Amino acid sequence: MPGCRNLAATLCETPWMLFFDVDNVASEASLLKIVDNLPRLDRGRLHVFRRTENGVDVEPHINSFLITRQGFWRAGGYDEDFSGHYGFEDVAFRMMWRKHVGGEVLLTDIAFEQIAFRTSGLDRDLTRNQALIQRRAAAGLPKPRGCMRFAWHEVPAEAARPLAAAGVAAPEALPA
Repeated sequence: MPGCRNLAATLCETPWMLFFDVDNVASEASLLKIVDNLPRLDRGRLHVFRRTENGVDVEPHINSFLITRQGFWRAGGYDEDFSGHYGFEDVAFRMMWRKHVGGEVLLTDIAFEQIAFRTSGLDRDLTRNQALIQRRAAAGLPKPRGCMRFAWHEVPAEAARPLAAAGVAAPEALPA
């Protein structure tokens, strides 16, 4: 995921970016409210949203937020050294944001719904990434070195539709 978020920020053509996990959804009205209020938001803050599950407020999701593209890169982007192992890339990013960019604010009138879908089949062993974040913190939270250290291919939307319909989801299966 760190690489995917860095790729999104690299390709982003707008000043604002909305990140959220696959198991968090927002209503169309909430998304329109976000867009309508962009001119009034503090560009130096990371904007967090309420989160509900079965109609009950739960803690906001650490990986669901609205920030500026400029702020994303000032924070250093996501540390791709966390890739391939579970956990703490989100904690590391938020720590980097607070150190290099600014504070966070909770937007209380917008909520993402935590849906029942949960990713399965993941190795959720935190051992490696927990040790990595401890080393990063002990070193004073240096910005990550290098990003986009993975192969990726851009697939035109017209080409992706027939592939998705055929059940092909891996762009790396396409010729470069």
